[in-house]
Amino acid sequence: WQCGHCKNVNYGTRQACNRCQTPREEAEAHAESPQTDFVRGPPLAGVDGNWQCAHCRNINFAARQACNRCQVPREEIHQPPV
Repeated sequence: WQCGHCKNVNYGTRQACNRCQTPREEAEAHAESPQTDFVRGPPLAGVDGNWQCAHCRNINFAARQACNRCQVPREEIHQPPV
């Protein structure tokens, strides 16, 4: 865990900061939220299996089986004729 007062990184077993002796509960209460290096945005067609609805052209995440805008079921791309 990281001390919110002095920013020292401590082993998980410590109950107080190794550097400034601040109790863990107090130090964690003052800790900043971790920042991420990425920004989550809308899905992009063709990335990670995301797909574009043939009916309304909405881009959907890969896990969706129907379009989240118009509810039209996902069509399998490049289905060979039977």
